[in-house]
Amino acid sequence: MSRIQRVVQITDTHLFSDPSRALKGIVTDASLRAVLAAAHNDLVGADLLLLTGDLAHDEVEATYQRLRATLAALIPGQLPVRAIPGNHDDPALMIRHFGQADSVVLGDWLCLSLDSHRDGQVEGTLRASELQRLDRELAETRASHALIAVHHHPVDVGSLWMDGIGLSNHAALFEVLNRHDKARAILNGHIHQEFEGGRDGIAVYGTPSTNVQFRARSDEPQFADLEPGYRRLALYPDGRIDTEVVRVPGVVCNLNDEGSYE
Repeated sequence: MSRIQRVVQITDTHLFSDPSRALKGIVTDASLRAVLAAAHNDLVGADLLLLTGDLAHDEVEATYQRLRATLAALIPGQLPVRAIPGNHDDPALMIRHFGQADSVVLGDWLCLSLDSHRDGQVEGTLRASELQRLDRELAETRASHALIAVHHHPVDVGSLWMDGIGLSNHAALFEVLNRHDKARAILNGHIHQEFEGGRDGIAVYGTPSTNVQFRARSDEPQFADLEPGYRRLALYPDGRIDTEVVRVPGVVCNLNDEGSYE
């Protein structure tokens, strides 16, 4: 008999090679460790950890090395990890340290990660090869349901500036998904805020960063004094999903810090 599958999503860690560096007053290395500590029980019981992009802010090898070491020290050794690149990442370095983000079948669920990174661009695009892979895997899988992970948001979140740097070919994504009637939800990073929406009967969930948070429904980039967090999901054999964002107290950004996020 199939059981509930449990997934943890952590996103937008924005680590530096120098572990003391901060964004808007938050030392990103320390805030990630605080989130991982808060998520300990969920990680112990999880079947998959998804890292959905912008893992390194400076895109250098030392940063990915330290992230891998941090995860090795703080999460169960047998827990599968899939890491996908965001606009701040170096995909080749990510593959070197985390391997290819291939799909995982968990009971009745196919968990499939997509690469929306485009060199030199803030917005995301799914290459034709990624869309073809998605189409093929959905057609071939014996799983009844699919969970899709991608860094860039595939639906508008109500922030004018943010919606201009989302997934540029989102229509092509949903065209593929609608051919198969398996996708139940899409998880994204990038937006640094909690979000629940959807399209064509497919739920879309955005998750807070482990450090700096963006203000929701803002026409221009603004920061919010909200705590970092992570998302946990329970995937049921019948296709239902229970999910919630867990905030980690005691870590908020300094709105008076004039330092550049870029």
